[in-house]
Amino acid sequence: RMQMLSRLRVAFSEERLFLVYQPFVNLASGRVVGAEALLRWRTDQGEFIPPDRFIPLAEQSGLMVPIGDWLTRSALQFLMRLGTLGHSEFRMAINVSHAQFREPDFVEKLVVAIADHGVNPANIEIELTESVAIDNIDLIVQKLAAVRAAGITIAIDDFGTGYSSLNILRQLNVDRLKIDRAFVSGE
Repeated sequence: RMQMLSRLRVAFSEERLFLVYQPFVNLASGRVVGAEALLRWRTDQGEFIPPDRFIPLAEQSGLMVPIGDWLTRSALQFLMRLGTLGHSEFRMAINVSHAQFREPDFVEKLVVAIADHGVNPANIEIELTESVAIDNIDLIVQKLAAVRAAGITIAIDDFGTGYSSLNILRQLNVDRLKIDRAFVSGE
């Protein structure tokens, strides 16, 4: 774990982390209407390290906050470029880690980053795992209300893998619920 964390710190500082964009396709029209920014890591030897191996380490070590800030700004930069090419309605989903969301200035930093890139907040969706609901629910509800007040939509990703109840979901007032694939694939 320590070696992996050390390698991850070096990879981040040497800009070996990168984003790939998983498209959202409108099934009726076949048109790409958005994308989810996904973090990837390729070592200098060309080996891909799966996100489920390095993201938990980054979260536990505190490295996920600066990585998350970089991911957000990189995704917004991509969205800004798409806007200049005429794709003004393109939706960008950005995964936000539990550690990043817990930061006291998370909402302010997100709003500033969006303004810095000149993108429409309505085109941004933050994706949180249901694990955010294990914290102080009143504080989470306040923070999500501030995100929504800024015009940003909210999705809960991988729903069903944790302990959230439907009652908590109602309190969180999210725009989109992404059911974990284990429920639909029979795994």
